[in-house]
Amino acid sequence: METSKFWIGIKINANLLDVEVHILDYAFDIKHYRMKPYLQQPTFGEAYQLFNLTDNI
Repeated sequence: METSKFWIGIKINANLLDVEVHILDYAFDIKHYRMKPYLQQPTFGEAYQLFNLTDNI
């Protein structure tokens, strides 16, 4: 019998042209320094802008 596999996942909110969008990110490196702002608290400012988020994930 095959065992289940689990992946790390996160939902991140971001701003795109003054509209809040929700990004789902799966199977990422939880220890990577660029993910730290999104794992610790809600994002604001530059980290909240979609163009910055897509560079980080």
